Amino acid sequence: MRKQKLWAFIMAGCMALAAAGCGKEASSPTAPSQTGQVVTLAPTTQAETKTGTKEETTDGETKEQLPEGMQYSFLTGELVSIEQAQRRPVALMIGNTQAALPQYGLSKAGVIYEAPAEGGINRLMPVFEDYSGLDRIGSLRSARTYFCFFSKEFDAVLGHFGEAFYAQPYLNSPGFEHFDCLSDSGSELFFRTSDRQSPHNAFTSGERIDASMEKNGFSTTYPGDYTGHFQFVKNSESPVDLKGGADAVLVNPNYPVNEPWFEYDAASGLYKRFQYGEAHMDAAVNQQLAVKNIIIQSCNMTHYDDTPYLNFDVQSGGNGYFITEGKAVPVTWTKDSEWGQTHYFGADGKEIRLNQGKTWVCIVQSDRFGGVHFQ
Repeated sequence: MRKQKLWAFIMAGCMALAAAGCGKEASSPTAPSQTGQVVTLAPTTQAETKTGTKEETTDGETKEQLPEGMQYSFLTGELVSIEQAQRRPVALMIGNTQAALPQYGLSKAGVIYEAPAEGGINRLMPVFEDYSGLDRIGSLRSARTYFCFFSKEFDAVLGHFGEAFYAQPYLNSPGFEHFDCLSDSGSELFFRTSDRQSPHNAFTSGERIDASMEKNGFSTTYPGDYTGHFQFVKNSESPVDLKGGADAVLVNPNYPVNEPWFEYDAASGLYKRFQYGEAHMDAAVNQQLAVKNIIIQSCNMTHYDDTPYLNFDVQSGGNGYFITEGKAVPVTWTKDSEWGQTHYFGADGKEIRLNQGKTWVCIVQSDRFGGVHFQ
């Protein structure tokens, strides 16, 4: 009921603007290809750091002095222990139907990807660098092709409970490491619970992830040349301020089944997540999911042969939005190579930098991208 009233208010506001002859919509900024507006994405440098100090180098440039034993996380950009920062992440395929709720452990993920599967039902892929102490994470579901590429961008090991046939060549590609709960590589990864019906009762834990990493001989640290996927502001810099962006206190990514939305909480600076008409909760800690950044990425979509399985084009580039601190700006995205990094650029042509914190990436098929709304 709360969601219906909120959207009724939004639609009434949009109709009033149209009647007044306003040529600028508050609900969605213009796509990058349709505007020459330059939006400030890069932060400015402050005189002092939030933690630690800055020291001047011999060439006149400044170098940030980090607290001893601390390093910036590749997933969130926040200062964490060196041990955690260097810990190779694990990505997990998580069910997101109503029968799969509530989910467990997602609030500990640094990044969460959301993308449609068959029938408009979305699947989630949280990426964890800190899963210690989690007794229950899930529920685990099967993989799709496009999630393989998302996982690889973080050098993550992908955990899944089976897969669509079309994902098999990618999962079995040289150098791609994964746990399949239906094979020996992941047979120890999962356990079943008695509080819900199969297939929504398969879960894992921090201990089981560690045991599976050891069993498969997977590296537990990043390769030495890994530089990260997202680029974040440092503690010595001001937060990203999307000057000139559209108001984005409420964000609707236009998914048809779970109908999720995000509400900006100015007090915390976070976007609280809702779906299926209510708060999206992590039952492990009885906490609503919330993130600092949202990226909406438009991708062309076809079907594999004559099947319901979706084939998202996550290679060719396209449009999107970057949302943080109550504002949204249009972006374009490109990809280095099939297994390479995805980069997001603002209207000024510069690669965006994210605010420190968790990020939610919504993959939206291009024919629904026009229905993405902000308020």
